[in-house]
Amino acid sequence: SSSTASSIMSISKLQHDGVIPFRYTLASSYETKKSKKLLLKSQAADAAATSEPSVGSKSQPSAQQLANRKDRAKLFTKLFTSSASSEGLVPPPSRGSNVIISIPSHDVVLACSKLRRVLFLLGTYYNIFVLLSIDRSAGAHGDDEDDDITMNDYKKDKKYLDTLISQLRGNSSDDDFLPEEIVPSHRILTTTSVSSRVAFARQLPKAAMVLDYEEECMTQLTRFGFRVILYPLTTTSSSESSSSSLGKEMFG
Repeated sequence: SSSTASSIMSISKLQHDGVIPFRYTLASSYETKKSKKLLLKSQAADAAATSEPSVGSKSQPSAQQLANRKDRAKLFTKLFTSSASSEGLVPPPSRGSNVIISIPSHDVVLACSKLRRVLFLLGTYYNIFVLLSIDRSAGAHGDDEDDDITMNDYKKDKKYLDTLISQLRGNSSDDDFLPEEIVPSHRILTTTSVSSRVAFARQLPKAAMVLDYEEECMTQLTRFGFRVILYPLTTTSSSESSSSSLGKEMFG
């Protein structure tokens, strides 16, 4: 039908090399819209308390937006002055760039608020893609190299991924909840090796930065011209620490 064709044309215009540009995503305007919503709610409450109509005011950055900017500046300072960068001291990628972030699954289960803060600050500034690195034994078919995967295997793997995503997002009632608008579920994937993360980076159009934790990943990707920044894995076990490696490195 003409409406279907029109929809397809609209989507194709929005996409650039198969990826929707950041300025058209919900993440790009998330902070502003949330700030306006809170402002309107506050004005309505004040008007109800004083029995006077609320007076509109020019939109100004909220206290939370200013706090986000401050934390993002600290995060960028930590990231882009790090000696772990493959290119030394370099300016951050421009706003809206495609950025890949690799996280080991054992860090996800820690329910680390600092990790969610990192993803929020990067996700409201870049098009981020999150790779959750899992052990081969964690999947439905474990170490089995047989390619004959059944529908039941697929359902188990899907359930495992959904559990990881839920743990990554946190509790929806908490202030540090990581919403779908910031990191869409279809941009969260599982990988089982360095080679699979390298393959994903090479297939993603114009990845401006890769944030990873393994030297081998940096070695392989820098050969193809990628900017890679490493963060160290924490040595303490998950039972001894509630901070993820990335969260701890960025915010202590």
